Amino acid sequence: MACEKFNKNDILGTWISSDLSDTLEFVDNSSFYKSTVNMSHDHYDYNLEKDSIEIRYNGTLYILIQPTKHYYKLDENSLVLDLTNTECYGFNSERIVYSKQ
Repeated sequence: MACEKFNKNDILGTWISSDLSDTLEFVDNSSFYKSTVNMSHDHYDYNLEKDSIEIRYNGTLYILIQPTKHYYKLDENSLVLDLTNTECYGFNSERIVYSKQ
């Protein structure tokens, strides 16, 4: 079995959910912004590992939220976040598919 290449920069850019209700903008290797109908450009911190992403809310509401870790799958034009294992602040507890813009 060959080793898959892991490049943290592959996630950078803008991603839109398949139902068009959610946009994620990964701006660097530790921050992204989430926009929905109700909230625009809310800040999150993240840490990307080979098969999991740790997400921590760091936005305008200034509330203490513990980071949560979730499985993800990333290829050139598709990002899948599986948020079913534990509640992640600001996200629905579901598997969300995003397309790169």
